[in-house]
Amino acid sequence: AAAVHLPSTLAECACLVLNTAEPLMKTALSHRIWEAHLTEALPVGAATPPDKPSRPDIPQLVNPRLIPSQKKSPLPLNIYQLHNLAHVELNAVDLAMDSVARFAHLGLPVQFYTDFLHIADDEARHFGWCNQRLRELGSFYGAMNAHALLWESARQSFDDVTDRLALVPLAAEARGLDAAPRLVQRLNGFADHSSAAVVDMIGLQEKAHVAVGVHWFRW
Repeated sequence: AAAVHLPSTLAECACLVLNTAEPLMKTALSHRIWEAHLTEALPVGAATPPDKPSRPDIPQLVNPRLIPSQKKSPLPLNIYQLHNLAHVELNAVDLAMDSVARFAHLGLPVQFYTDFLHIADDEARHFGWCNQRLRELGSFYGAMNAHALLWESARQSFDDVTDRLALVPLAAEARGLDAAPRLVQRLNGFADHSSAAVVDMIGLQEKAHVAVGVHWFRW
């Protein structure tokens, strides 16, 4: 990611992330863009985001009904749940970057774009934590199929920033907050306290993302 030249505007940088398929490259670019914005205060600019983000060859994206439940999966509970969470976090990077690029033309306060760039940086970090833990457990991101439901829901809000805020930070992330304590409990019950600690850290940081959504929904 260090060798990739960053565009000069936030909207173009966001599109660069959206058009990057490899997960570790996508997340590394997200960190670089956030750091660049902190030091240089990049202008918002304008760009045309893709209809859907680039994705790696694995995991294969399938109909959710084709994904086995945890009880029917050959993967142990902790790897199954961590893989699901890693997929959610990677999608969340793209959703935040899409919010930067897709609504750049609206001329919202710069803080709106800064907030969502910050969320993308957080979500990239969360993916990194999940990915690292999967590796420690002898698995990897792509070890099971996944779905594109999160992105499909976001497509419904391509033309309306208020709808986007209602669908993503206020609905999807809020549901994640509700689910995090239960997942921490399940992982602790599975005696995987390291994974439980990762999920707990992610849950704490997601609270700020919901707060961002509430702020801009009311703005």
